[in-house]
Amino acid sequence: MIEAREMMLGLRDRFRYQECASCGHLQLLDAPDDLSRYYPADYYSLRPGAVAPHRAAGPLRRRLSELLLRLPPRVCDRLAAWRRIDPIYSALAGLGLSTRARICDVGCGEGELLVRLWKRGFRDVVGVDPYVERDVEVAPSVWVRKLAAQQLDGEFDAILLNHSLEHMGSPRAVLHALRALLAPEGAIVVRVPVAGGLAWRRYGGDWVALDPPRHMFVPTERSLRLLAQSAGLRVERVFYDSHALQFWGSEQYRRDIALHDKRSWAQSPAAAHFSQRDVARWHVASQRLNAAGDGDSAGFVLRRVEVAPAEPATGRTG
Repeated sequence: MIEAREMMLGLRDRFRYQECASCGHLQLLDAPDDLSRYYPADYYSLRPGAVAPHRAAGPLRRRLSELLLRLPPRVCDRLAAWRRIDPIYSALAGLGLSTRARICDVGCGEGELLVRLWKRGFRDVVGVDPYVERDVEVAPSVWVRKLAAQQLDGEFDAILLNHSLEHMGSPRAVLHALRALLAPEGAIVVRVPVAGGLAWRRYGGDWVALDPPRHMFVPTERSLRLLAQSAGLRVERVFYDSHALQFWGSEQYRRDIALHDKRSWAQSPAAAHFSQRDVARWHVASQRLNAAGDGDSAGFVLRRVEVAPAEPATGRTG
């Protein structure tokens, strides 16, 4: 049993996670019936009006996107790790996509990722999120729809769950529903925090990526593979993409400093308990951990298997 506090907002409410003895999966035991207290109006992914589309991509930027989509995934992973390209190309690399691909971002919040894709030449993109206030057009013909994952319909070449699946109470049911929406060669890309890595082993209940109670579960690589298999999907590729937050955020929580505290690196680097040099060192350490498969965040490319299992019940972990 692991106890952790809500430390993003600094509420310090205590919650318990159960760790699976066989696969290391972490499951929230005492989820509140009403989570609205933990998703306030200024929650980072839900702030209305926070997205400014600016100008659409011109022909040169669109051609650059087409080139990046054809690069080997390992090359995109390296370029994204050192902030040379948008990390979204690492998630989309190797999928056989073009800028004409039909892409859906599930759990998109106010649509920041959709606008990033639009700026880079992607035009057939849509997002869904049950927590937005209403349907909104965030760029020309780019919509965020107020829908849950299981309410989505259509056919997509890529479905993205960009740090959203861990917020959902029935992940297997979600993946099973999304599987049915994939084009024949389509893929689901899941990015999630991953338990079992160095940050989890070092910080335990102060590990920043636990994020209770918003994170209903935190998988390991092994448990995510099992979850995908149970939903009729196979893992084609895994890429670790953790960054320095796993260290500086956890160090702050250990010192009882919330992410939104005025002393937090996220709010005021000058007031933080560590320096820019420390953060740079943690960034380098994170890239080494990613290469070793020991980081605290990873992406999983999932493809549909031939025979789908029966539709699962809506249990929390599936």
